[in-house]
Amino acid sequence: MRVVCILHELMSALGKDEAQIAKEIGIDKRSVRKLLANHQDWRLPRHTLEKLMLFAFANHYPKGIFEIRPHPLWDTFDDAPITIFRGSRTWDTDAEAKLRRFLENLNHHPDTEVATDSEPGVDIAAIQGTMENHNCIFIGSPKTNPPSEIALALLWNAVPFDHSAENRQAIPIHILGMMPELHERSAILEPSTRNGFDLRLSSKQDRRFIRVSWETAEKYGDWTGQGEDAAVVVVAKDPFDTGRSVTTIVISGYTGRATFLASKELIYGEPPITKEDLMAPEPVIATFLFYFRKLPYRGGRTLAGLRREIPGTERWMPR
Repeated sequence: MRVVCILHELMSALGKDEAQIAKEIGIDKRSVRKLLANHQDWRLPRHTLEKLMLFAFANHYPKGIFEIRPHPLWDTFDDAPITIFRGSRTWDTDAEAKLRRFLENLNHHPDTEVATDSEPGVDIAAIQGTMENHNCIFIGSPKTNPPSEIALALLWNAVPFDHSAENRQAIPIHILGMMPELHERSAILEPSTRNGFDLRLSSKQDRRFIRVSWETAEKYGDWTGQGEDAAVVVVAKDPFDTGRSVTTIVISGYTGRATFLASKELIYGEPPITKEDLMAPEPVIATFLFYFRKLPYRGGRTLAGLRREIPGTERWMPR
């Protein structure tokens, strides 16, 4: 999401060039040039901002000279209903609430399906049918949200919950160092002495390991210091090539906090996903990372509440 200046649209509508519009508004021509270059950093005094806003209002732009524009990814959600599949953990619930408010601001009204401990059975065919006809957002990793496993496997023509080597090889995303909580097997999660994401991007002959900081439950309470967490986001437009205008997004954090922050950055940030990426036949994979500080445990709070993300460290890994 970006705040952009729409001065170029106003200039075009009025048929005026930089010098003419600067004179008519009563501002310096250099200020006009800066505003037209939306990618540059610039500052405006209050009196200049007021002149711009009043001029826009007088020329039938009642909201003024600036506009909030969501990332182009969200434009693909305009032509079909939306279903959100999430885990039952608090962070996944919080991520859904933030995504729901954002989507409602765009005049969408998503439905929600929740994976719970009491409902281990998952209808794979039903989820595929929803992905074929709805925009879908899967919140949480396959560890706590089985529908995320289904979506990731189906996007690469693999079988969900089949941990055979041949089936696993078809999926380019593997999460090391964790096992599923609601199913016995996984095609994506795997036990390991390493913790992180093993990305096998075969189309680019690229293999990456995204390490995250992790301690066992026995050691976590006493451990303090700085660490790194991550999430992998997968986006697929028309995932099954049906010709329908639908998009699937899977937000899979190594931790619930990572899932939440990646969801937030999908809304308010600028994920490295272009319109051209969305038109490609293969799903798009983007990696989100951030640093956190682990506080010492002194009682009175949950272990999950001991992490504090370090502001300004959030970033998307270049693709």
